[in-house]
Order: sequence, then C-alpha cells, then structure tokens
Amino acid sequence: MSKAPSNSAEPRRRDNGSLRGLELRPRISSQAKFILSLVENNVSDLFDDEVIVCVEAAPLNPSNIGLLFGPADIGFAITGGTIARPPLTTSVPTAAMRLRRGHG
Repeated sequence: MSKAPSNSAEPRRRDNGSLRGLELRPRISSQAKFILSLVENNVSDLFDDEVIVCVEAAPLNPSNIGLLFGPADIGFAITGGTIARPPLTTSVPTAAMRLRRGHG
C-alpha cells in the first residue's frame, strides 16, 4: 500500500536579494542622552509562505508615545544629523537614570 503525498511540506527559506529596511530605534546612552533614530538593517530571508510588505508611513498610537520616549525630557528635544536621517536627541533626568541602572 503506497502512502499518499503529504501537503504539509516543511517551508523552505528564500533569498530575498539582500533587502534593507529602516527601523525606528530608541536608545539611552550612558551619558543620559535619549536618542531616537532610523537605523538601516537587513531584512531576513523569507520562508515560502511569507511576503514582504513595504510600509511608506505608519501612525504612532498616542498611548504608545510614553512607552517609546520613556523617561526622556521631550520638552528639550533637538534634531540633528541629515535630512534623510535626523535623530531626535534629548536628556534623561538623573533620577530616571538611577532607576534605569537599578540604583533607585
């Protein structure tokens, strides 16, 4: 008796041709500076059942803004860098840095 072919084959990875994308990335430096920037990164290869969707713009939910900026003092934020990638930089209060380091 022969076994029927299975339709649940393991998905295979496909080379995406070295696509690059941008991520909005927040970080806090050891000098108590909050930096929000766009960082270019590689898009990983895809499985057969995956697709890449290009997003030109997406809104930020107002309830997520506090999570994104965390303890940063946004009232004194400045931009710099290039027009294509202007990072937003501001300070983080000393008390917040102590909490971040676990000394609070």
